[in-house]
Amino acid sequence: MMNVLSLVLVLLTAGPAQPQGTTPAPAAQPTPPGPGAFFEEAQAKVIGKGYAFTEGPCWVPARDPASKGFFLFCDVPASTVLRWNGGADTPVPFRTPSGKALGTAVDASGNLYFAECEGRQITRVAIADGTPQPPVVLASKLDGKRLNATNDLVVASDGSVYFTDPSFFTAKKDLELEKLASHRIAPDGSITLITDALRAPNGIALSLDEKAVFINDFGGGKIVRVDIQPDGSFASPTTFADLRALAKAHGLPERGNADGLRLDANGNIYTTGPGGILVLSPQAELLATLPVPGASNLAFGGEDGKTLIITAGGSVLSIRATHAGAPWKKAADAPKAPAMP
Repeated sequence: MMNVLSLVLVLLTAGPAQPQGTTPAPAAQPTPPGPGAFFEEAQAKVIGKGYAFTEGPCWVPARDPASKGFFLFCDVPASTVLRWNGGADTPVPFRTPSGKALGTAVDASGNLYFAECEGRQITRVAIADGTPQPPVVLASKLDGKRLNATNDLVVASDGSVYFTDPSFFTAKKDLELEKLASHRIAPDGSITLITDALRAPNGIALSLDEKAVFINDFGGGKIVRVDIQPDGSFASPTTFADLRALAKAHGLPERGNADGLRLDANGNIYTTGPGGILVLSPQAELLATLPVPGASNLAFGGEDGKTLIITAGGSVLSIRATHAGAPWKKAADAPKAPAMP
């Protein structure tokens, strides 16, 4: 009797038997979030194609009620910056040659700024009667040595320019600086190091309160945050989001790099990365994804700030977002021209 009871207890506690020669089924991959509540459509539409390699878009707001704003983006190998007025318009050349500009930005006075990888410099360009004027060089050297390959930039409300300086498009033998870094150009022309701890700094943006800098580390596959101290110095970078880890956790395609990034008016971060465009909350939670193979950069614009354009290889795409881009901030005074390097 005891032997029978013992056998029954063993069978009950052993659980269901696995068929011989089989292995447990793998756990189901999580379904990555889609466009969700952040994009009006599931896919972006092409507004221009046939370019060599597109990058560095930005929105140039209207300067008066009689004019309209427009987008700019770069065709880097062609050394051309193109203008897109929106809607059904075809992009047209705006500035050529552009010094092979890779990044674009605009200040509160409507001046344009370019990261020119050919000259390895940051320039400012005024617009007169809709035409770009000759560039003014703001930075080309650091301690007497040429910059690496200026890549992306953003202008703060006080006229300071924050830019990244990796080594893309510059031969290794031609590099003069020891490290790849990110810098700030003050309104007086002085240059301060933000950080040189990243493998390949790329896209750059400011927090809504301009008390922190977000930088995409192309080589490390992550977004870092650098807090700006009350005295204007910079804290050590901390990892805001590991895009490769997010991709693995959410079952996203592996291809796609931490390249360009922007913020919306709620502080959410839109970045290129695995699968296309990723939308992250201010707490680095993945909120939405938009499939755009080869996405390299993006920018909010349009009269309501809800048009998003995306550069991707030889094409440029657009999509309507449900959130407006980070609000435009007016500087108290137009920034003065820094001294020539």
